[in-house]
Amino acid sequence: MPNAIFQINAGDLCEFAHKLISQAADIARLQLERADLSKELLTIDEVSAMLKVSKMTLYRWDKAGLLTKIEVGGKRRYRRSEVEALTENRKK
Repeated sequence: MPNAIFQINAGDLCEFAHKLISQAADIARLQLERADLSKELLTIDEVSAMLKVSKMTLYRWDKAGLLTKIEVGGKRRYRRSEVEALTENRKK
């Protein structure tokens, strides 16, 4: 239908524009939340290096309740705040 002509009233056009803007704002908000979350969650390798322990030790600490893992897409992540708190406790 390359030569089709559509007639749209102003109200419908405004409603469509508002929906597009709303959806774009939702997408932008979700992207910001994901970016913030990625800064707050650390990989096993990052935590292992920060704490200078093996991955097996991290696994044992999770089982013992010292450091709680979070499953994201089938992968283990750790909260930066928990890791930093554990680091401070180990220094004392």
